[in-house]
Amino acid sequence: MGGFTGGGEALALTKLLQYISSIKADCMARQQANDAQLSTMVAEQDVEGMTVMSISVEAGAPRESLSDDKKIVDIQESMCFRAAKR
Repeated sequence: MGGFTGGGEALALTKLLQYISSIKADCMARQQANDAQLSTMVAEQDVEGMTVMSISVEAGAPRESLSDDKKIVDIQESMCFRAAKR
């Protein structure tokens, strides 16, 4: 971390990294909740005779949400990197 000139920047970076970690933990928790919900939905829908294709489409929605969260984290990391270079 040779680009830092003082402890304040290092502290800000530490807080930012903690924030990013909390976002990642939140994403993982939401993915687990989505997986549990999807499992319940699959069981109910297979009983009702729904096709596997419709289940696959519904399974994609939580993954898209996590993809958006990953983009947010990537942007935040990029901003942090740029701020550290100044």
